[in-house]
Amino acid sequence: MWHHAAVYVGRSRICEATPRHGVVLESIYKYVPSHRIRARRCPILKDDLAASYDVAIAALARLHRPYSFATALSLWWMSLSSFLEMDFARAQSRAQICSNLYFDSYSQAMDRGLKIVGTPTPAALSATPALENVDSRWRRLAQ
Repeated sequence: MWHHAAVYVGRSRICEATPRHGVVLESIYKYVPSHRIRARRCPILKDDLAASYDVAIAALARLHRPYSFATALSLWWMSLSSFLEMDFARAQSRAQICSNLYFDSYSQAMDRGLKIVGTPTPAALSATPALENVDSRWRRLAQ
């Protein structure tokens, strides 16, 4: 169900990875109210503001970092193929890019990996017990 992941960096902005432009900074309102938003974080970050900033800084340090030509070409081919064939596996591999931004930023900031089963994907981040839901009150913003 979840197809995208991003790092909230404050002031209604998220840092996200895209196949075309690499890592970019966007307004969260780009996704409200057209998308379902689920906010999750590691319980350690709730009480450790400095660590939360470190995760955001690690994500922001990747801003404008383009993908290699071979990676971009591969992603383009996967997106074209998944569009034409509606191939779930290929679409899921495309979604892995944004999840890796969160996974890598967390790992760098916390000096340890995030425990998930399998490959970092939005679904894996959504399912891991290592993260907890955050009451983000997005429903009020969407109304």
